[in-house]
Amino acid sequence: MKAPLISEVLSIKPGQTFCVALRLVMDKHWHTYWKNPGDSGLPTKIKRDLPDGFVPGDIQWPYPQRFELPELVNFGYEGEVFLITEIVAPKTLASGSRVKVATSVDWLACKEGCIPGHADLRIELPVKAEHPKINKRWANHFKKTRMNLPKIPSDWKINAFMNEDKIFIEMSP
Repeated sequence: MKAPLISEVLSIKPGQTFCVALRLVMDKHWHTYWKNPGDSGLPTKIKRDLPDGFVPGDIQWPYPQRFELPELVNFGYEGEVFLITEIVAPKTLASGSRVKVATSVDWLACKEGCIPGHADLRIELPVKAEHPKINKRWANHFKKTRMNLPKIPSDWKINAFMNEDKIFIEMSP
């Protein structure tokens, strides 16, 4: 299992939001778990260690795959997944300095059996006054992950009701 920490940008601008991602790359037929793993398994846990003034957002979990086993249904990822986190940098950062973004990660990788994994990761980024350049190597991965994030239908009206043994769900924009 590979688990590097990836930055979407090549530098940080004071007061701006930037994104980092935990990239999990699993061996063939192995999987890790979504934030709601289902009947068994454990979600990947990410603990950020950021300098003072940095504010991390929640993990952005892309849609999971469904893994069915006898009498169990689990949700997670095979192959590769990017778990993105937005981080707001403080306005007081000095241009020309460098910032260390550290992360402690725990996961459970399963095939026929399961193996817990752990990594302490870190990246260092320069602070610059100009708008950060996108890290072209990973741009498509971040874009693809964002396209696979669950959408919140805030402008939809959703109602559910039960009639005898049936559940009805009405959705209208």
